[in-house]
Amino acid sequence: MSDPTNYKWAHRRIKRLWSEDKTEIRSHAQLRMSQREIDIFDIQNVVHYGRIVEHSKPMQLWRYGILGKAIDGARMKVVVEINGSLVIVTVI
Repeated sequence: MSDPTNYKWAHRRIKRLWSEDKTEIRSHAQLRMSQREIDIFDIQNVVHYGRIVEHSKPMQLWRYGILGKAIDGARMKVVVEINGSLVIVTVI
């Protein structure tokens, strides 16, 4: 990706990878999902209808924070990386 601040492009790619079922949920995210009673449908809702509010590059990959709502309307954030697939890093 040449411009990580192009959130519109990044969000389209994130949604495409999700719809193509090219998604990996890291163990940390799975733990947080369990602790916070968040399920895959909540993540899907945020990925599809939320908006990217931040980006960073803590390691080798760009990371995006997507702010949105769970199925029950509660605010939540999904943190993802793009590595040929969509990697769910954590849920907040």
